[in-house]
Amino acid sequence: MAILNAIPDFVFEEKVDFETLVTKFENGVEQRRAKRNTPIRKWTLQFHNRTTAEINSIKSFFLHVKAVMNLLLGRTLTTVLSIQ
Repeated sequence: MAILNAIPDFVFEEKVDFETLVTKFENGVEQRRAKRNTPIRKWTLQFHNRTTAEINSIKSFFLHVKAVMNLLLGRTLTTVLSIQ
């Protein structure tokens, strides 16, 4: 089991994205429905002034968790890891 020992500099930010499909009919009526059963959730953690070892630890944790989730769900997750 992967453990993330790094503590973020700030509280995490969470964004919930509902993807909605809109169908317009000839009489002007719109039908809206969810594209997915559950919303897409995005979290942002900020880490500043970290050593190379700490950055590598964060990257390896992220990639390990992504690989486990891909196996459990049986599909590839769309994930983004941005190191600045």
